[in-house]
Amino acid sequence: FQSLTVIPPEWRWLFNTAGVASLALFALGTLSRISLWLSGVDKDSGPLEGKGYLGVLWLIFIRPFSIDCLFARRVFARSKVRGIMLMLITWSFVLLLLGVVSSLANQLVHPAFLVRLQPAMALVMDVTGGLLLVGLTIGVVKRFFFPTVHQISLPADSVVLVLFWAVVLMGFVLEGLRLAPLGWKQVNIYPVGSAFGWAVAALKVGDPLRAYVWAYVLHGVGGFALIGYLPFSKMFHMLAAQITTFAARQRLSESEGAA
Repeated sequence: FQSLTVIPPEWRWLFNTAGVASLALFALGTLSRISLWLSGVDKDSGPLEGKGYLGVLWLIFIRPFSIDCLFARRVFARSKVRGIMLMLITWSFVLLLLGVVSSLANQLVHPAFLVRLQPAMALVMDVTGGLLLVGLTIGVVKRFFFPTVHQISLPADSVVLVLFWAVVLMGFVLEGLRLAPLGWKQVNIYPVGSAFGWAVAALKVGDPLRAYVWAYVLHGVGGFALIGYLPFSKMFHMLAAQITTFAARQRLSESEGAA
């Protein structure tokens, strides 16, 4: 709502079509995954017993806020670096999702309290995006320079991780192009974005407005590709981890109760 006007009018139908197609692919892929879970061998006795599509979707939505997921307890037991990486990505994902929802509410109904909170929300979103970029950078570095010895890895796994990292990075390039003329004047609201703005200014981009449009298109298309491909990649564990963590916790509680 706030930035689609960046796209030239003659391109908007194509951009919007790509966005709808990516969301449709995401929905179909997610539903196919849920269908697979619900047809498991323990469907009549396991943690998903009695839960249909809506029940599983609710778990996917609510479980990221559980202590196990927010603090990556199962992962920390195996690797502190990977635990920190997952915490950065998970917390950032949750906060950015809440920020997007509040931004949407502000755009649609303009509640006064959200208008007053805009500077603080902008600061939180900027810092949160920076933490997400750090978490993804750790993931990229681990995959390419410190691969796990017993990990079964496919080229497609690297592609989706790099795509995710590039989409977030391109978002900050956009912020840098927007903030470059302001120098450090907005550093108290956009600390990470202002750093990118300084870098863009140092590179002396010829036509910042034209560069901004192209960067926006790349950011948007990359985001659409990531959304559409996510359910068909291993990166889907960002959503599936909520289900597996819930299942593991429930099985542990049942075994302790039986003992």
